[in-house]
Amino acid sequence: MFKAITFRSKLLLAVMPVLFLGLLALGFGAHWYIDRLIKEELTSSMLATTAKTAESINNWFRMLMLEPESFAATDAAQAINENFEEVDRHNIQRHAFLHKKYPSVFQDVYAANRKGEYHTVQEAGNGYRMFRGDISTREYFKSIMAGGPSQITPPLASRTTGVHTVFVVAPIQDASGQPLGLSGAGISLDYISMLCESLKAGKTGYGIILAQDGTFISHQDDPLPDSDHPRGPGGGRSDHPAHGPAPYAPPARPGHSSPRDRIREHGCRLPGPELQG
Repeated sequence: MFKAITFRSKLLLAVMPVLFLGLLALGFGAHWYIDRLIKEELTSSMLATTAKTAESINNWFRMLMLEPESFAATDAAQAINENFEEVDRHNIQRHAFLHKKYPSVFQDVYAANRKGEYHTVQEAGNGYRMFRGDISTREYFKSIMAGGPSQITPPLASRTTGVHTVFVVAPIQDASGQPLGLSGAGISLDYISMLCESLKAGKTGYGIILAQDGTFISHQDDPLPDSDHPRGPGGGRSDHPAHGPAPYAPPARPGHSSPRDRIREHGCRLPGPELQG
């Protein structure tokens, strides 16, 4: 009996560590697998959510682009190099409408002729006045006058207000497609930041918005410098054209719709503050 018990105890002493190590390994393996599975599922879910949100923001900017494109397609805009006063009258109407309907979205409302001379609408008491300046050195102006498409700029210090602004600009073209100038509107960075603040990831994650060239559009830890140019991805200055968060290039090739056609198709309905988040 004593020998039998002793043998059984020895057997248990030999087997138990093996069982314990096996159960421990099984537990660690199960934990690693479940943890990895959860992380992969959460990552996939977050990437899908981010992609949908990014597409919504891109669509929002495309909708905004319809506003300057709609004016650029008018007869008044196409006469900008002969009759800037008529353009000013139309831009005052644009300013009044946009600032009444979307006061938190739009800032500068302006147009520029082929020389780069631009007029921006400013409120003056109960009326309006025109601020006159020159954007001939702006890269986006050079791009448009070289035949470039409608575009969204990285944040630039407005030459009218000094406030960092994202501009949506569209070429004014003659009947043959030659550039005559541009129509533009400034989009409030505060409003874009509100959109960005709605992008949350867990308890500590937050959203950022980047231009295609890597320039920060909105980042909670990266305020824009006080200069005429925003900080680029390498910490330098950037005034790069046509690389905003959602560049919108209306095709001008045969068989493709023109800005005027798209305006007829989509109208000029612009998103309001209800699109936040």
